[in-house]
Amino acid sequence: MSGQIGDGLTFDGADDRLAVASEASFSATAFTLEAWANVPSPVPAGWGALVNHARQTGDEYGLWRSADIASHFHFRWTNAGTHQSINFTNAFTTNQWHYVAATLDSATTTATTYLDGAVDQRITNASTAAAGATGLGGLSTSGELWKGGLDEVRISMVARTSSWISAKHASMTGTLVTYGPASSSCPPN
Repeated sequence: MSGQIGDGLTFDGADDRLAVASEASFSATAFTLEAWANVPSPVPAGWGALVNHARQTGDEYGLWRSADIASHFHFRWTNAGTHQSINFTNAFTTNQWHYVAATLDSATTTATTYLDGAVDQRITNASTAAAGATGLGGLSTSGELWKGGLDEVRISMVARTSSWISAKHASMTGTLVTYGPASSSCPPN
């Protein structure tokens, strides 16, 4: 599948998934999750995991297509049994690439969701998240397999700023730099 940046992957929602080996550095109290996601029409039923870490282990975090609110993404994290989540406020459009991101910063106890480079929602007094293995496109044991396209999935062990997320989106959509008209003369020395 043609992705937002070069080639992307298409997941069938039945048995397709990618797994990343367990890594201690994925156990973090501050992180950023990012992905370009393309949801087909009609919107698949149920939850669909874009990226998740330690799903069903008690301590998890990830981004999903929401089963609670049609045509919305969802950010969820848990630590020591404390479960928190945010359903995105803004809806996505099917058959279109969307830049989906979420950050969790334990130092400021702030969780923020982003859709297409803009802040979607921000909450304070957020708990921190924790440990385990990471899956892209869902874990087969959770029944939350992704259906649609995924591209440029990233997990950063730092909570990126709103300016960083906005600039990242602009750089991947060709709107970060603008050019003026061509000039036929050079300025004097």
